[in-house]
Amino acid sequence: MGSMTMIATALSDETVVQVVDRRITKDGVLYDDLANKAICGVAADASFSIAYTGLMMAPTRTDEWIANFLASDNVLALRLPEILEKLASALTLEFDRLAGLSQIGGVAPRAESCR
Repeated sequence: MGSMTMIATALSDETVVQVVDRRITKDGVLYDDLANKAICGVAADASFSIAYTGLMMAPTRTDEWIANFLASDNVLALRLPEILEKLASALTLEFDRLAGLSQIGGVAPRAESCR
């Protein structure tokens, strides 16, 4: 059995706890010691944590992409529902862009099979 990402989240009325195996490996070997599968942020109305699983985006690491998005255009000044809506839209555009690159015949950045 290959490696897999584990994300566990528990919440109550006052607390949220999220546990993530944050390191990215490829074929069972540490891939990038700086990469992290969990990102924390503070919005206008809430503190939050985002964790991801699945293929890693390239050439920009997925965690860097999310952190750069959150740091851009005063995104963190928004309320959390607005941030999540903008994030979903931006990720959809990014995945469409990456998929489109592979259809124009050149060498395209690809999602790497890392966990």
